[in-house]
Amino acid sequence: MDKDIKRFIKNYWNFYLRLEDDFFATLKYVEFDKKNYNTFSLEYLKLYLSVCSEIDVIGKVFAKKKNNTFECKNADIYKWWINIQDELVENKLISEIEVNFGDIEKIVPWKNFKVERNLQNRIKLCDKKKVPDWWSSYNKVKHNRMDFFDQENKASYEKANFYNLLKAFAGLFVLENSYLKKYATDDELKCLKKSKLFQKESKTYIEAESDSIIIDNFSLE
Repeated sequence: MDKDIKRFIKNYWNFYLRLEDDFFATLKYVEFDKKNYNTFSLEYLKLYLSVCSEIDVIGKVFAKKKNNTFECKNADIYKWWINIQDELVENKLISEIEVNFGDIEKIVPWKNFKVERNLQNRIKLCDKKKVPDWWSSYNKVKHNRMDFFDQENKASYEKANFYNLLKAFAGLFVLENSYLKKYATDDELKCLKKSKLFQKESKTYIEAESDSIIIDNFSLE
C-alpha cells in the first residue's frame, strides 16, 4: 500500500469511522428519523464541532495534495475549496456527489458551493452560489453559541441539531471518499473498513459489510 494512502487511512479515515461510532451511540436516545431532525443536545454539539473541524483539516490535506504550493496556515474554507472544487470523482464534481442516508434521505452536502477569484485576486462566492447551510450554522455554533438567531428567540447552539450534524457527516464523508477514490488504487480501497452511515449514489466500496447486522436500514457491527 502506498505510504501516503496508508497514513491517510490511519490518521483520517479511521478517525472518521470513530466519529461515526460516536454518532451511532446516540441511537440509544434518539432515533435516526426525520421527525428528530431539529433535536439538539450537548452530545450533538460535541460531534458537530469535531466533524466540522475535521472537514477543515481534510480540505487542507486535499488542497495540498492537489496543489503543493497551497499554504495551510490561516486558510479558510474558500482557500482550500478553490483548489479542489473542480476535481472530478467518478465523473462528478465534489459539489455534485450525492450520498444515501439509509433509505431516509439523499444528501448532496456541497451542493451549489463554488468560489472564484475577483480582479483583486481575492476569493469570493460565485454568483448564485452559496456556502453550505450546515457550515454556516457550524460557524455560528462555534463563534456565537449563546447568541440568538431568529424571531423565536432560539440560541445559536440549537443549530447543533441532528440534521445539521448529519449533513456535516455527509460533507466529511464525501471529502474523504473523494480523496481516496482519487488517489488510492482499487486494491487499496478494498482493504478499507466501510462507512456505516452512507452509501454513494452508485455502488462503490462504501457499502454495508455482508457480515453486519442491519437495523432500521443502518449497518451495525
